[in-house]
Amino acid sequence: MAFQIDIRAAKDPKIVDVYLYGDISSWGDIQPANISKQFTELEKKYTKCKLHINSNGGQVTEGIAIHNVLSNTTMELEIIVDGVAASMGAILVQVPNAKRYMSKYSKMMLHVPSGYASGTSEDMRQYAQMMDDFEVTLRQIVCDRTGMNDDSVKLKWFDGKDHWLSPQQALTEKLIDGIVDGNVQKEPKDMLDAQAIYNFYQEQISNLNNSEMDFSKINAKLGLAANATEDQVMDFVGNLLIENANNKTQLTGLQAEVTALKQAATDARTAQVTAMITEAVTAKKITEAQRPMYQALAEKDLDNTKAILDSLNPYQPLNKIVGEPDSDSPIPEARKDWSYTDWQAKDGKGLQNLKDNHTEVHNALYKKTFGKDPK
Repeated sequence: MAFQIDIRAAKDPKIVDVYLYGDISSWGDIQPANISKQFTELEKKYTKCKLHINSNGGQVTEGIAIHNVLSNTTMELEIIVDGVAASMGAILVQVPNAKRYMSKYSKMMLHVPSGYASGTSEDMRQYAQMMDDFEVTLRQIVCDRTGMNDDSVKLKWFDGKDHWLSPQQALTEKLIDGIVDGNVQKEPKDMLDAQAIYNFYQEQISNLNNSEMDFSKINAKLGLAANATEDQVMDFVGNLLIENANNKTQLTGLQAEVTALKQAATDARTAQVTAMITEAVTAKKITEAQRPMYQALAEKDLDNTKAILDSLNPYQPLNKIVGEPDSDSPIPEARKDWSYTDWQAKDGKGLQNLKDNHTEVHNALYKKTFGKDPK
């Protein structure tokens, strides 16, 4: 792309990603006037800027202007070298107070500023002096960030040669604060041509961008036009999120209602079972001791338990000894004086009936005859 200043909002609404890819110059890809204007607007919306760099440098004057804009931003600044930071690109990385990182396969290059001039010999001398002054400024910027003295910086990197540094070397020399994985997966083998090195990294970055998802397919999936704008997509997704939140709230309410209804149904069934068992106990169809058994049975199978209870005859308790006055025994009046042995001799079948269906009467009769409880 011709204009390489690319600004993207990050997932965090207070963070913005700014991509400076290309040459630093008043006519090229990265122009200080544009950056100054952009940063003035960004500072109104964001508190943090992640500045991505892939540049083989450019004009010293324009680079220093950009360096000053970055140095004075009110945003928290994080600088990441995505591909190459060469010459003035490396100087931009040395912004005061910024956190500086290089991706694993990126490169940094430092050297003395260079240029050309035309005119008289005096013009040449003035231009050379200007270049020397620029070099002093660049060395000072590096000294301020690394803590090295000027002589050491000049000897290491401003000796008339190009000095290419790996991320680890830059970290060791305190030119950066850390190394990140990044998206670029290759580094150039030929380190002689700065422009070729920049192009090498830019090609990888471009291929990465070209391999991104086809958003027209996403738009189609959302039911939007293939050429829907970013604002239209964001509005649509925002409405979906609101609708989803409302649905979640409604679902939570419905789930609470269902839980309440289930509990009410459980309580009603428990009450019905309890009432049915209590009625059977009151009607003396079952004893209180039998309540837990029938309660458990009814909770598993209400209808069949009700049918069983309905089929039972009320139990008539026999509290008095057979043959005693006012006895409520089921023994006929004519047999009230029979002993146990009489029953055995005269009506064994009737005695068995007493034993099976009127146990209390049978046991009382046995004890009255033999003076002890039956075994």
